[in-house]
Amino acid sequence: SGHVKDTYSDFGYPTKNIEIIPNILDEQFKIKHESDFLSPIQLLYVGELKKHKGVDRLPTILQELNNRGERDFELSVVGKGPFKKYLVEEIHDKGMDDSITVEGFVAYEDLPSIYTNHDLFVYPGRWQEPFGRVFLECLAAGTPVVSTNVSAVSEIIGGAGEVRSGIDEVTELILSLSHN
Repeated sequence: SGHVKDTYSDFGYPTKNIEIIPNILDEQFKIKHESDFLSPIQLLYVGELKKHKGVDRLPTILQELNNRGERDFELSVVGKGPFKKYLVEEIHDKGMDDSITVEGFVAYEDLPSIYTNHDLFVYPGRWQEPFGRVFLECLAAGTPVVSTNVSAVSEIIGGAGEVRSGIDEVTELILSLSHN
């Protein structure tokens, strides 16, 4: 990505020898979007369940959305990783078992239908994501992206989503989009 090239440049590597090679998209993700954008708004996170990916922020985001929104929100979390246990406990402690589903690992061939049946993809990451194929996959399925502004995300999603600097701003953006 351009972000990775810039990072190498910042470390003093000559960029004339660095070429950006776009990631390819698996054609099975190019399917008709099926969600209806009606209440409850269906949010989705797909990725590793690790702190640097921001998964620990997801229950707080959903709780704030449901406290402040005129519509109901639900969240599906797909992935595996060391934060799964924490996430499940946090969801239970906050009494959100009915609004957040932790799917765990899902087979690759099942992902296209998961993307297409959700209204928005939410990425609350903290780290400088070098590329993130998950963004290409959900966009190919017609699922807009709302993300923190980390590394290459805005470069990848272009006009098919929006990035914000922090979690409060991400939450505000999701509320705004749910009204439009």
